[in-house]
Amino acid sequence: MCKKTLSSILFAIAISICLSGMVIGQEITGAIVGTVRDSAGAAVPGANVTITDPSKGDIVIRNLTTNDSGEFSAPNLSISTYKVTVEAPNFKKSVSTDVKIDVGQRRAVDVTLEAGRIDEVVTVEADPVAVDLQSATSGTIISGDQVRELSINNRNFTQLVALAPGVSSDLSDQVYVGTTNPEGQANTVQLSVNGARSSQNTFTVDGSDITDRGSNLTIQAYPSVDSIGEFRILRSLFPAESGRSGGGQINVVTRSGTSKFRGSAYEFVRNEVFNANNYLSNSLTTPQFGRNDAGKAKRAPFRYNNYGFTIGGPVFFLKIGEKDPDDSYFGRWDKTFFFFSEEFRKDNRFAAANSVTVPDAALKAGVFPVDVCINRNNQPAENCTVGNPGRLPAGTPLNPLFLNPVAAAYIRDIYSKLPNPNSGTAANPYLASFSLTNRFEFRQEILKIDHSFTDSFSAYYRFQNDNIPSEEGNALFSSGSGLPGVSNTKTNSPGRTHVFQTTYAISPKAIIEARYNYSYGAILSNNVGLLALTNSTIPVTLPYTNERDRVPTLIGNGFTGLTSFGPYDNFSNKHNWTGSLSTVFGSHTMKFGAVYSMYRKNENALAGNNEGIYSVFGNTVASGVANTTLNQNIQRWANFLVGNVGTGGFTQARFDYTADLRQKAFEAYAQDEWRARRNLTLYFGVRYSFFGSPWDKNGRTTNFDPQFFNRANAPTITGLGTRVAGTGNNCNGLIANAQNFTTGPASFNCTPTPSPFGKFVIDAKKNDFAPRVGLAWDPFGKGTTAIRTGYGIYHEQVLNGPYLQNIGLNPPYQETTTGSNTRLEAPGGAVSGAPTVQSLRAIQTDFVTPYMQHWSLDVQHQLTSKTKFTFGYYGSKGTHLIGVTELNSIAPGVALASTCNNAYNQLVPCQTPGYVFRNAGSNTVIVPNNPNRNQVNAAQQSTDLLILDQIRPYRGYRSIAIIQPRYNSNYHSLQVSGEHRFSGASSVNMAYTFSRNLTDAQNDRSAAPQNTYDTKSEYSRAPLDRRHILTMNYVYELPFFSEQKGFTGLLLGGWQASGIFTYNTGVGFTAVTSNYDPAGSGIINANPTARPNLLCDPNQNAPHTFVNWVNINCFQLNPGNLQATNVPNVFGSSPRNNIFGPSTTRVDFTMAKNFRFSDRFKLQLRAEVFNILNKTNFRSFVSLNVTSTSFGRIGGVRDPRTMQFAAKINF
Repeated sequence: MCKKTLSSILFAIAISICLSGMVIGQEITGAIVGTVRDSAGAAVPGANVTITDPSKGDIVIRNLTTNDSGEFSAPNLSISTYKVTVEAPNFKKSVSTDVKIDVGQRRAVDVTLEAGRIDEVVTVEADPVAVDLQSATSGTIISGDQVRELSINNRNFTQLVALAPGVSSDLSDQVYVGTTNPEGQANTVQLSVNGARSSQNTFTVDGSDITDRGSNLTIQAYPSVDSIGEFRILRSLFPAESGRSGGGQINVVTRSGTSKFRGSAYEFVRNEVFNANNYLSNSLTTPQFGRNDAGKAKRAPFRYNNYGFTIGGPVFFLKIGEKDPDDSYFGRWDKTFFFFSEEFRKDNRFAAANSVTVPDAALKAGVFPVDVCINRNNQPAENCTVGNPGRLPAGTPLNPLFLNPVAAAYIRDIYSKLPNPNSGTAANPYLASFSLTNRFEFRQEILKIDHSFTDSFSAYYRFQNDNIPSEEGNALFSSGSGLPGVSNTKTNSPGRTHVFQTTYAISPKAIIEARYNYSYGAILSNNVGLLALTNSTIPVTLPYTNERDRVPTLIGNGFTGLTSFGPYDNFSNKHNWTGSLSTVFGSHTMKFGAVYSMYRKNENALAGNNEGIYSVFGNTVASGVANTTLNQNIQRWANFLVGNVGTGGFTQARFDYTADLRQKAFEAYAQDEWRARRNLTLYFGVRYSFFGSPWDKNGRTTNFDPQFFNRANAPTITGLGTRVAGTGNNCNGLIANAQNFTTGPASFNCTPTPSPFGKFVIDAKKNDFAPRVGLAWDPFGKGTTAIRTGYGIYHEQVLNGPYLQNIGLNPPYQETTTGSNTRLEAPGGAVSGAPTVQSLRAIQTDFVTPYMQHWSLDVQHQLTSKTKFTFGYYGSKGTHLIGVTELNSIAPGVALASTCNNAYNQLVPCQTPGYVFRNAGSNTVIVPNNPNRNQVNAAQQSTDLLILDQIRPYRGYRSIAIIQPRYNSNYHSLQVSGEHRFSGASSVNMAYTFSRNLTDAQNDRSAAPQNTYDTKSEYSRAPLDRRHILTMNYVYELPFFSEQKGFTGLLLGGWQASGIFTYNTGVGFTAVTSNYDPAGSGIINANPTARPNLLCDPNQNAPHTFVNWVNINCFQLNPGNLQATNVPNVFGSSPRNNIFGPSTTRVDFTMAKNFRFSDRFKLQLRAEVFNILNKTNFRSFVSLNVTSTSFGRIGGVRDPRTMQFAAKINF
């Protein structure tokens, strides 16, 4: 163990012990409550209640005494199966066995004592299922048996969250562990719980928050499914001790060791041979990997291995303190147990083929198929006339004296190692297609130690360490060039958690818990391809120091650019100090306290190209050469070889822009569960939350605050959308943090206002209280029926991503130098304020904390000792939800009523009635009524929409995409669930949801309303709104020859079937349009996306085919004639998400054979088939833009039939 890990452990222990007066932040324990009565129904006060844990050698967990009403309460019990013993004078001893306590459960154990001697024992086995008579909280338990035995594609516990009622999922078919997947994309968890957004969920493991608060959509550390004891999805009326979000609370509890050694080993294997082919691959005329002898498309090569082991049991170590004289100094610690899990994964696959262009051998050698100009732009005497040295005839090798040393280095180190074109055509002989390999590995260790110091004092420590090394053939996030060997990156997505918790029972009626947890997650990536500095030596003198690990990016030289991503240093960590005080006072069980947390988010590569980027090379062909696209690209290559950089052709950012955000939060709560009557429990709670504003340790946070904008100080804007130098203040209304206030270079003309909030740029609210009430009522007093209802408010800790976006986009901290008409080897450049109107990102400064309201009414009924059903109504409302708003959108009618200076300094109407802005107009494209045309000579035209920048509300800026807490959501649902237990681990569960989820904002930070001034028109289906959701899951061991006696029993017994059935109706999709702004709002080059006019219901008479899913005739296309002048000057009428997407039907099935060689040793062979029916489930579209020829065409499908084989040994 390294010093850093050891110090973290010691620190966790020390801090946890010091915090024994604070509160638990997430509920990971359960409780046993009950009443002791005699056979006549009278209360038995003073009875002794002893709770023991048989799995740990009958350790005494709690000793209690019933009150005057015969009641007892044992809160804060770890997840386990207990034995409850009740003793009282003149009564027989009562022993209740198999009392299973799940996460957050309040298990009722009512005992009736029989008259008799104390040495007589009455044993009662608890029912496998029980209704919740003590709590109004709605939650779903996924047991450890379900986690380990169900068919889980890629074995990730988050996939099982979708089995709960009220959960709408858009997870991928294979959800990977870590923050990135084997294809280099972010591994987001898209789950909506009872109408909340996916970003409103909180995931915890043993109370440790593992949610990455940068996006609230990724998880820092995924525990192995073989290490999970169980987990609970809280869906409604969370207790006050649960906070941080208003969506689902997914609380995972890992396994603990027992008094006997137990363990397992396993391996899961996949191969492309086992799988059906992808629907899209089969539809291709030329499949990526060719066709087999039968003419079918070959599958992409794929290798997958997942293997590991677990071991747990008592701890043997040096005996410290008291020991019997005859005992050894080394032996078993009777009250100390351990559990250890280690898991490995290896995943090798090919990404989709990339179509690229590459120079052939002749071009690499400087031999061209047509005449090219090679006159160097630092040699004025050279020109491109025939016979001049500045013109190179076709087929003539380039003189080595003309070959630029930087170009020569790029050819030597990179281009010479690329394959030649392999799929060229007559129109473009330089086409090529390459498939790149991605490699993904995973290693995880989990260690958990439980120790009971006394019957009243216990503790546990858990450590999890993930290492997820991967290699991306096309750079992290698939952001490379697609050229083999060029953009390769090596990435690791490590995760790490430490949790230390103590529980101390001051008395049977007063219990203290304390916990410290630390969690860490990261994406750490470096370039290892040909662009890496370690592999290429490019002799260029850059204006600024290159802080990145790769050579300058090269694009625009006629062929696919040499691009990559990284290095990337994106990590976050959290320190949480929590604790709780639980007290029992009469019929009240109360809990109090607070939680304090510190969060850090570090991310680089936010803005600019610090490595430098060459992007423009002249494309003017030599005289007499056909001016085709192919010849223009050949000329670009010629300019690259001789080192000519075009106008604005080189830029470099001063530094690798990095944010280092810090944030603190404090919460407190109080709650009371009052057993008002034997059959009625009332719940009251309140939670206080303060989520501090993030601030940047590097001091680069900025924001736009409208109250500091002075229109008199706004710069003058031309008809070309540029700022007139020396006019106004280019940072008008911008506030910059006070800790590192700057105006930037003088050329920026930027004078922001020091933030009135100091190092912060928003004002975080400090008065957020969230009340919660509920009740659980047993109307018949039989313990088999519960009616539960409740209401609660839940405040939201929003993502930190918008602050990163502000830092990356807003001035004045980053500086960029630009070089024009310069040389590859010494591009030089100068820093200047860009004349183009600036766009900004912002966050509302008087921020209001978003919150969700949840309410529910349900009925639980236990049909038999093994069967339970729940049905009820569940609703929620989101208030002050965050979303992006285009603050600088022009109100409808303003452009029609205003005058502007056009590109020719002529005062004209900004828009004439019937005119549509189309991002059109130039000296070669004549648009009638274009306000940006020369009124004297209509043949002179400039782009029409640029004229609108003069009349934006905040002149001097183009788009101001501001995050505002102004949006809402509404959710209503009927939810039904059922559970039946068979013997052993066999069970069957079902869940059905009928729901409606509406919102006026689709997500947290994109998709602004089309019309800023009419957000009501945005009110429509939420992104994960599904009308019907049905899931069923089962684990069933066939009852034949269950004892497996003899050869026949061993062969025919032990067969086990398990599986998951899922049916979801489709989510909504939105039709959009582009380059079309009839309302004159400036929408084309701002944040919102325009929508077309709706003519009819697009779902009526829809073909629902692969080629065309939707009725495209229901959407009005943009008029193809640029001369159209009679278009209504209004926004498109088509609403959001009015296209009903494809439904999903999926059957996953596993057949397993269990060989039981003894009570402890079992071998299991598994065959798992996902999508066993090989049903093609359409998922997404190529395009929903009405201007596209692929409008309405299906572009994405879910996985075909996939098979996995496994062997597991349990001992």
